[in-house]
Amino acid sequence: MKKTASTVALSFMIAGSIAAQGMKVLELQVGYLSPKDTKAGAIFGLNYGVSVDEKMDLSLGLSYFHKGYSKTTEVSEGYETGAGSGVKTVQQPLEYSTTLLPLMANVTVHFPFQQPWGFHAGGSLGYEFLFDTYTNHATNTSEKIRFSGFGWMLRVGMEASIGSRSFFQRGGLLQQLQGQGE
Repeated sequence: MKKTASTVALSFMIAGSIAAQGMKVLELQVGYLSPKDTKAGAIFGLNYGVSVDEKMDLSLGLSYFHKGYSKTTEVSEGYETGAGSGVKTVQQPLEYSTTLLPLMANVTVHFPFQQPWGFHAGGSLGYEFLFDTYTNHATNTSEKIRFSGFGWMLRVGMEASIGSRSFFQRGGLLQQLQGQGE
């Protein structure tokens, strides 16, 4: 019990020290995620934290990714009405959607190169929530599946200074989720 209490106290002292020294950091992220089992799409994120010094930031972040898929099949061939417009009957037997919500603790290190350019690298650890919804209209079945687990992310990229304390970043990431489903 003493070891746990001292670890918690040390964590609060370190966090308090960093918060007292650093400026607040707000990052808006837009990226492209290509998961293995669904279509690729945009991922949006927001990170908020503190700048430890001019080269390192610590932050907490939440991201959002959603992608839907529906399959349509033609039931009957089209025909023309008397007014010259076409009519075709289609059926949507399958709908599938995936939502991913990663909650991450982030460390980002900035490497200045030549003004206004620089590079950054970072890592994240956190917990991720994945929600899948599957509806089969042909068999009238619907299923909702949840997965969750610990995940990690590695980031590298390039940044350009906009002002004395703001910059624009562009980069890539590698992400892994290992967890369990319900």
